[in-house]
Amino acid sequence: MRSSASAPVRPILVVNQTAQMGGGELSMLDLLAGRPGLFRVVLFDDGPLVSRLSDVGIDCEVMPVVEGLAHFRRKAGIGAAVRAFSGMPSPLMRLAALADRSRLVYTNSQKAAFLGGLAARLSGVPCVWHQRTVLDSYYSGFARIATVTASELLCDRMIAPTRTCAEGYVASGGSADRVLVIPDGFDPPRFVRDAGTRMRVRTALGLESDRNVVGCLSRLTRWKGQHVLLDAVARLPEVTVLLVGDALFGGDAEYADSLRERAGQPDLRGRVRFLGHRDDAVDILCALDAVIVPSVESEAFGRVAIEGQLSGVPVIASDLGGSRETIRQRETGLLVPPENPAALAEAIALVLDDPAFADGLAGRARRYAAETFDIHGIRTRTYAVFEEVAPGCTELPRE
Repeated sequence: MRSSASAPVRPILVVNQTAQMGGGELSMLDLLAGRPGLFRVVLFDDGPLVSRLSDVGIDCEVMPVVEGLAHFRRKAGIGAAVRAFSGMPSPLMRLAALADRSRLVYTNSQKAAFLGGLAARLSGVPCVWHQRTVLDSYYSGFARIATVTASELLCDRMIAPTRTCAEGYVASGGSADRVLVIPDGFDPPRFVRDAGTRMRVRTALGLESDRNVVGCLSRLTRWKGQHVLLDAVARLPEVTVLLVGDALFGGDAEYADSLRERAGQPDLRGRVRFLGHRDDAVDILCALDAVIVPSVESEAFGRVAIEGQLSGVPVIASDLGGSRETIRQRETGLLVPPENPAALAEAIALVLDDPAFADGLAGRARRYAAETFDIHGIRTRTYAVFEEVAPGCTELPRE
């Protein structure tokens, strides 16, 4: 399946595993939208990202790959790798043919890097991998070795959104001189809302204007830690929780069911709202009193934390991974020990009970995020990496 937008001659070929709208996909979309005529995108499944790309004028093709690819996960061993990559020749050859007509291959996810990198090597085209995972103890030794080996052999340059990502790669055996840290970018004016938006959103959701409301905007999956947030709020009887996001991938549905079961227990009953995917997530942010990022494993970057900062809402996140770099403790947010509901409840209470502290935190965070993560500068830095490995590749074709 292919979108109707037209592609340039010898574009940059962008390869991404999923068409669901996760943080990596939103960051990729923002990056490509700065110069849509440069890119052609290949996705391994169909989903909302296809139409989002078409909306900004980027040509997109859905290329289903074998089902076994889903088995190559963080804890994968050799058997999972064999299942994942058996039957690959057909889609690989198709991808290589597209790469042969491109100036550069840019891969935006781990599984895409394996296939996209192979296609690039087969066609003699340079490859850049945007590494959006943290290779830490949550990955099996085999998965770390396979990832690093593939990158070293197949990719010419790697971009990591945080030092945490880069250091995880190097600690797993990767070459430090191949990795460049460039954070994800945002358009700060997009997050500015007038004073009436908060009230309008709360009214639409049936929330009182003076109700204490916190929210977590993320895919519903165990490592994102929504269960920790529910256990924390169970200790705060005057607080309502908004969970924005869906169960997107295998195994997530069972976890989402466990959250709903927990929300129905007496200490939380009536205080948890499951809103699913929302296109107006930025509006919902400004209706919150705090944004919570309760991850129990390392965030490679933590996009929602920056969105909260830009929206002028206090952010509380687990003290691990990329959040340690994007949040300065008690300056631009609060960091709490992961998987510690009591500590999280204490941090939430601090923000809710001390408006002056919360306002100061939010104001400093908004200024910091606007200065640090502006999309225009991030695009310039990223396109420079493309130019480094494929000179001339970011020049738009002449009419």
